[in-house]
Order: sequence, then C-alpha cells, then structure tokens
Amino acid sequence: MSTRVLVDTGIITSFYSSGKRDPRLVSLMDRIKAGEVEAVLLRTTLVECLSQLCKQPGGIAFAETTMASFMKNYNVLVEDFDSSIAFKAGQLKCQHRKKLSNADCIAIAYALNNKMIFHTTEKELHAILPKLKLETYSF
Repeated sequence: MSTRVLVDTGIITSFYSSGKRDPRLVSLMDRIKAGEVEAVLLRTTLVECLSQLCKQPGGIAFAETTMASFMKNYNVLVEDFDSSIAFKAGQLKCQHRKKLSNADCIAIAYALNNKMIFHTTEKELHAILPKLKLETYSF
C-alpha cells in the first residue's frame, strides 16, 4: 500500500511551471507517478490549481488539459471534505484570518484530521501550526 500525502496548489503549479523546479518536487512527482505515493487532491485545491494555471500561456485550455493529464497519469485521489473538516477549517480561518486563505485552511484541516503530511510551497506554515506534518518546497 502506498503512502498517502496531501498536495497543495503550489506543488502542482510549480511542477508545471516553465521555471527551474525543486529537485525534491520532481522526486515526489516521480514517486506519485510510480504509485509509491498516493497524492490526495482536494476539490478546492483543484479549483485553485485551475485558477493559477490559467495565467500561463494557453489560458484555461492549458489549465484544464494540464490538470486532466495530471489526474489521469499520476496516482491521484480527488477528495471532498466533510463537516468536521469544514468546522476545523473555519476555526483555523478565525485564528489566522490574515495569514491563511480559505483553501489553505481546508487543506490544513484535512491534513490534521487525517494525520497526513501536507506537501506545500507555503514557507510560514510551520511557525503558525507546529503540529502540522509538513514538507515544503521551493517555488
């Protein structure tokens, strides 16, 4: 059975950007593709990925094609969240209103409730939430 990890928007957008990629990110994506790691992608993160990728040349067509290809060719499980996650996310947003987006709060709540490692490009999360299992990458 593969390890399940939660991936954030920055992981996917960084991987598909035209700039230099963090070698650890490339390794993670290789492990996801090989089935050694199962990437959990929340639907809210999927929306955020599309909204970021559409800023690249090719616009929304590029974003939709890229995300469809990612979900087809990589070991990805797209998940929704329940009310316990929503309540935890709301609590996080109230506590860290200026530092965390709604999408970040949902992802963090999901990672905490499911005891998963959260793979992200957000550098300041450990200082805010030291109990969060976190793997950060350069963007």
